[in-house]
Amino acid sequence: MDIGSALVIFLSAIGAYFAFRQAQLTKQQLRMAREQTVQLDAIPQPRPPRIATLAFVERLDLQGRSLEEVILKALRRNGIICLWGTGGVGKTTLAMQVANRMSGNYDGFLWIGLDRLSPVDFSQVLNMMSILLMRNDSSSLAIGAKKALVKGLIDRGKYLVVIDNFENVETRDKDALLAFLREIQSTNLILSLKYVEGAFNIEIPPMRPEEVREFVRLLTNDPANDNWDKSTYIQKIINTTECNPQLIEWVVGQIKFGAYSPTALYQS
Repeated sequence: MDIGSALVIFLSAIGAYFAFRQAQLTKQQLRMAREQTVQLDAIPQPRPPRIATLAFVERLDLQGRSLEEVILKALRRNGIICLWGTGGVGKTTLAMQVANRMSGNYDGFLWIGLDRLSPVDFSQVLNMMSILLMRNDSSSLAIGAKKALVKGLIDRGKYLVVIDNFENVETRDKDALLAFLREIQSTNLILSLKYVEGAFNIEIPPMRPEEVREFVRLLTNDPANDNWDKSTYIQKIINTTECNPQLIEWVVGQIKFGAYSPTALYQS
């Protein structure tokens, strides 16, 4: 075989090799493109947080109706629903209970908790939403582009959006946030200390005495720590805490775990 023929064979082999590699790269690129498309088309499915207390008690509104059922009925009408009432009255617990009951009705949940982030502007709330939707690149965007990004992500699925501690949103940004919630195709639940204009408001009152009794029973349902006469002190708990479940839980915890005796606690 002369040099010319050998060179032709060598160059042909090189060409075949590069054609094979190009085909392999093309297949890899197509596979990566398909994976990226699936990832972009997939709907993020953040879940609602679980209730922190095991002592959940059925709550009634001022008309004697089940608050859970009232909230569930309101959520079916879409729009913006507001649970309002004093701090510690149980708004967050009720919202968690309802959200978990409705977990099969939505593609995902955006739970935006603002209890430790006071004050918060509209842009920061959008950043939190985009992070829950698996996009971490929104913080540098202008407000208009950020709104468009979050709206586009939410409108791809059916979401329940919860804004906890709405009162911690900057006053100047509350209307902008409410307007945005009306624009997106989601069901929106806000929790606030005060009545919110433009929302469907549901007042969460303090517990009824019978609810307090059941709550205390559940909180102390542990024989190892059941070393005090609840029936003797239940009325004092009702009077002292004004039927606020967060305060009740604190008082019972002080007694239950021996930080105070019941008598010492009420005399202090």
